[in-house]
Amino acid sequence: MATHLPAGPDAPVGELLRGIIEDAQTLVSQQLTLFKTELKSDLTRTREVATSLALAAGVGMVGAFLLGFMLVHLLFELTAPRLSLWACYGIVAAALLAISGLVAFAQYRRLQSQSILPEKSVQALEENLEWKTKPR
Repeated sequence: MATHLPAGPDAPVGELLRGIIEDAQTLVSQQLTLFKTELKSDLTRTREVATSLALAAGVGMVGAFLLGFMLVHLLFELTAPRLSLWACYGIVAAALLAISGLVAFAQYRRLQSQSILPEKSVQALEENLEWKTKPR
């Protein structure tokens, strides 16, 4: 803040205006720093989560692949005279696709409810600019 300015009724208007401008520049600079810091923190957390999810998805895909083969052959063994092997593959594939579609839809809905703006920075900026909208 501009604390080096002369105070009182003798203070020149130019000095007061310069102090106001310096304070406004400092405020904007602090807002931008807060915004960048919060955005960087959000991106770091997002990257960590995305990496973990990618690893889990890779391992899960291998497991699902093997489980699918196991389920197909189990279904074939249980219904050998009635169902052919290709029908068992179709049934298991359809069931897995249905489950995958439900999970994907649920996550899509969850993603739609997320906000991409840094909430603390936006709130602080709104508070700092509130004086413009209030009648005097």
